[in-house]
Amino acid sequence: MKKFKAMTQKQRRLWILITAIVAVLASVTLTLTLIMRNAVPLNVSGFEIDSGLYRYFVDTVRAAPASYGLVPGSPESSIREEANKLAAEYAAIELQFKEKKARLNAADKAGASTEMNKIWHIFGTYYQSIGVEKSTLMRVYENRAKRDTLFAVLYDTGGSKAVAEKDVMLAFGQNYIVFRGFSVPLTMVDEHGNNKPMAEADKKTLQTKFKNMLLEAQSGKDLNNLYSSYYNTDGANLPIQILGKTENAGYSSDFFGKVQKVKAGSYAVIESGAEIYILQRDATSPKDAEYFRRYRLPCLKILKGTEFDKQLAKDVAALKIDGSESLQKRVTKTVL
Repeated sequence: MKKFKAMTQKQRRLWILITAIVAVLASVTLTLTLIMRNAVPLNVSGFEIDSGLYRYFVDTVRAAPASYGLVPGSPESSIREEANKLAAEYAAIELQFKEKKARLNAADKAGASTEMNKIWHIFGTYYQSIGVEKSTLMRVYENRAKRDTLFAVLYDTGGSKAVAEKDVMLAFGQNYIVFRGFSVPLTMVDEHGNNKPMAEADKKTLQTKFKNMLLEAQSGKDLNNLYSSYYNTDGANLPIQILGKTENAGYSSDFFGKVQKVKAGSYAVIESGAEIYILQRDATSPKDAEYFRRYRLPCLKILKGTEFDKQLAKDVAALKIDGSESLQKRVTKTVL
């Protein structure tokens, strides 16, 4: 304040003018920032895709160009074109969900929130750096849940195109194996700490042990007891494992096929990769199994996912897409 009083009248006027200009520029910058944040780069048949969502779709294409027929370094216009398609599909789901007056139940919302938080925990800082807020990512994951709901409304029990129960269970049996058991490596560690194939004599000894355990299992001894005896431990509780045909989960590529050949309820010893296994194929009917609830939707998608995607593509093509190309370019540049 003393410095201000010491100024000449001319200096005071200049200082006031500069202060006013700085305040105006700050206000304009804040206003432009808010406008950009709330701007609508795309309008899909009345559904607005805001800047946050648009940034997410641009970044999705940027991160995996090959998934959209592009290559790293593809022109910005090509990235925007694919982002617009993703945005239109998002809008189609939202419009259909509203039209059918569908609702997400508490479990669906909780599932979407859980999946979103897993991603946000890892990439949250990055997303914020490109202008994608946590609430925006939540909308994306809820949209995925809405898509699944629309799919179930069509193809699950009571749907207008409901899949026969026998076909769902058949799809489960063809694409998933349910079993419990344990394995032992057919390798040994040398003096340098490297894994190498077990000596043939040792391998034969191990194979004989597993054949004897198989006979015990077939005679009524529980796999938990066999595990405890082999590893000299107590309280074993081997869990039920579910493996999909396309999943890896640490098993060799031939494991699924070998287990699938085992009759339901039967025990078997198999060798796969560098492991020898003793296991029992689950005999519970999928219809009666609690775990089947978790795999029902994937089985329905195996049967009808392509049909649903084709119809959705037709629905998207019928939508009217409008937007400001200049705004799309500006928003895209904040991501790329």
